[in-house]
Amino acid sequence: MKIYRLLSIINIMLNKELVSAKYLAEKHEVSVKTIQRDMETLNMAGIPVFSMKGMKGGYGILDSYKYDTKLLSPKEVNLFKSMLDSLNSVYSNKSLESLLEKLESAVITSASTEFSKVKVDITPWNKDEKLHEKINLISDAIEQSRILSIEYYNSNGECLLREIEPYELVLRHGRWYLLSYCLEKKDVRTFKVNRVSTMEITNRHFDLRDYKSIKRDDSTMRDGVKKVLRFNKEVYYRVVDIFNDDEVTEITEKNVTVVTYLELDSWLIPVILSFGDDVKVIEPEILKENVKKEIEKMNKIYN
Repeated sequence: MKIYRLLSIINIMLNKELVSAKYLAEKHEVSVKTIQRDMETLNMAGIPVFSMKGMKGGYGILDSYKYDTKLLSPKEVNLFKSMLDSLNSVYSNKSLESLLEKLESAVITSASTEFSKVKVDITPWNKDEKLHEKINLISDAIEQSRILSIEYYNSNGECLLREIEPYELVLRHGRWYLLSYCLEKKDVRTFKVNRVSTMEITNRHFDLRDYKSIKRDDSTMRDGVKKVLRFNKEVYYRVVDIFNDDEVTEITEKNVTVVTYLELDSWLIPVILSFGDDVKVIEPEILKENVKKEIEKMNKIYN
């Protein structure tokens, strides 16, 4: 839409001294003549646009119209930009791009000599382009309120075909989750995006349900079953990466004891196995048995 193009053009010119009509035309997929008409529209709206001819010429906005960044200190601007840059590495859309363009002007005008002492980095170790494509596709489906058709692998390794109404994308512990309404189960469900093998946006639209009143609180991944784990103290540095401080109940010269209420599911067991012989399950018995079964399966592979 024209209004969004005009806002984008304003943001770009606020961040640059001069920008060519050709650059703006290519970026917004319109003709140079359309950009020239846009400049006339901006001038009529009271935005002081000027033009310069020549090889290095182009359009610009008078410095008197630049953003006033007094409300933000240089440190605040840099911290905010660090957060947005990090988010942009794993999620990108037009709204985020527009916000970064606006903030860039503030960085240039008020914080060019400041260095942020706090960096926010949520970039994964291994960048997954396919995952990036999935996130963008899901984002489009959410914005357009269109039903998604997906193939999904559950925790039992079964490939399921589902049609869902996508509501929210959540980045948690470096993993993307999709909160949605499953049309087959007729209930709110959370899907791990990396388990979605294929997805397609259908032509069917949906009306947003009052899902917040019925959605599950799956953020803690805890239950009422007490689990006690004893680790060798040599791996304490890994223990604190996974468990909270209040879950570490005892530290001796040789051992570290952890009491947790994390769900007894397919996530906890692989974590325990990753410690090898540096951990022992004290309780409950069912967790001991499940760990033993997994070890037996591993032994069969190598025997």
